[in-house]
Amino acid sequence: MYKLMNITTSAVEVEEVSKLAVENIYDIQTRIGRKNLPYKSMELFLLKSKLNELKFSVCGFFPLDWTLIYSMVAGITTYLVYLIQFREMEQSRSSSQ
Repeated sequence: MYKLMNITTSAVEVEEVSKLAVENIYDIQTRIGRKNLPYKSMELFLLKSKLNELKFSVCGFFPLDWTLIYSMVAGITTYLVYLIQFREMEQSRSSSQ
């Protein structure tokens, strides 16, 4: 679980840095002006970066972010509740017999 949390933290940090880099490039482009930068290549890069945000996923099935950790904890907790309830039901049956 610790390794999964480290991987998730790294993936989230990379996504945030990617978004920050796109925002910084856009700010530089607006400050310097379009005449001083290779306009078409910058526009295409920014457009591609905004449309195709960097998102990590596990085999393309679900995103590798904190929702994965929350879902795993929720699933584990749900099954623990089921196991506890069945154990209590079995104990009450065995004590009544």
